[in-house]
Amino acid sequence: MIQISPEQKIYTQIRRICDELGYSVYDYLPDSKAGFPFIVLGDQFSQNFREHKDYYNKRTQITVHFWHNEWRKRGSLTKIMHDVELGIIREFKVNGEDISVQVLPDNSTGSDLWHGILETDIKI
Repeated sequence: MIQISPEQKIYTQIRRICDELGYSVYDYLPDSKAGFPFIVLGDQFSQNFREHKDYYNKRTQITVHFWHNEWRKRGSLTKIMHDVELGIIREFKVNGEDISVQVLPDNSTGSDLWHGILETDIKI
C-alpha cells in the first residue's frame, strides 16, 4: 500500500480545485501548443513546527502560476485567480492573509503575456 504524504494530498486537492473549475492545469510549463489561459502548479515548500509538547505539525506553501496571452483580457486572468483562491480558502479554511496574489506582465517568451502568481500557506 502506497502512503501519500500530507504535502502531496494538498497538491492533489489544489489540482482538483482547478480542474473542477474547468481550467487547464499542468504540473509543468506546457509547450507553445497549449491553449491559453492555463494554470501551472509550481513550487511547494514545507516546514515542521512543534505546536504541542510531543506533536509536530507542518505548514506548506504552494505557488500556483496563471498564464494568459490576451493583453486586453487581464480581467479574465484575475477572475480565474480569484476562483482558485476562493476554492483554496473553502477547501483548507485558510485566512485571506495566508494567500498572496501578484499579476505581472511577462514577455520572456517573446510574446506579451499576463503572469499571475498565487502563493498560499496551508497548515497541515
